[in-house]
Amino acid sequence: KVKNKIVSEINHAKGLTYVEFLESQYWKRIRNKVLERDGNKCVACSVTSNLHVHHLTYKHHGFEHKYLKDLTTLCHNHHKIAHGII
Repeated sequence: KVKNKIVSEINHAKGLTYVEFLESQYWKRIRNKVLERDGNKCVACSVTSNLHVHHLTYKHHGFEHKYLKDLTTLCHNHHKIAHGII
């Protein structure tokens, strides 16, 4: 039953813009798994607030549930650094 729900969420997420994808139930489920895996803290500095889940690669976009290693938890500042903004 859970597997069917995930498949349904994936199929729904495939037709979305990236912003819509980030608001999808699928992404919320994946984001929560990554946050939990990483101890609900930034892997770079251990901050526990304003956390983002960052794609290290988009190679498996839409199949994040199978490739959680492609994702990491970063605070807002380290996420900006990862994208070369600061």
